[in-house]
Amino acid sequence: TGTATDSDGIITAENFSWNVTFLHEGHVHPVEGPINGVTTASFIVPYDGHSFFDYTAFRIELTVTDADGIATQESVIIDPDKVNITLATDPPGLILTLDNEVLPSPFTRDTLIGFEHRITADATQLVDNTLYEFAGWSDGGDMSHYIYAPITDTTYTAVYQVATCNDVLAGTV
Repeated sequence: TGTATDSDGIITAENFSWNVTFLHEGHVHPVEGPINGVTTASFIVPYDGHSFFDYTAFRIELTVTDADGIATQESVIIDPDKVNITLATDPPGLILTLDNEVLPSPFTRDTLIGFEHRITADATQLVDNTLYEFAGWSDGGDMSHYIYAPITDTTYTAVYQVATCNDVLAGTV
């Protein structure tokens, strides 16, 4: 909500313009705006799309123009609530994918509470001449599934087991 006055009195809503931008690691993305003609504006924080890893914030800008055409702008930076999600494997050190990022486990990323992520474990992985096959995720999800960042730091573990000779012969690897 914004208010503005000048020497002529209260400046009316039709002279207000709002913009919301997403700040992320040195670059900016438009989110909403311009939203014109209102003294109160709101926006919905996205839950998917561009990641919220590392530095992220929203800048809300209000520009008010008086009857003489003089514009004044004020802004506020809002840092969203974030949590850490960790991807791990049992045994440790196997490869996992978070969204499109493929990394050896364990690894941790900070993210926006409620943000959607896709976590993926490969069906099999060969490490030091040992073949491992995917057995399941700690949250019960499929090999590749979506999670929504919870309100507390959380670890998701992909459990693997050593493939047996029968598995290899049966072609299930």
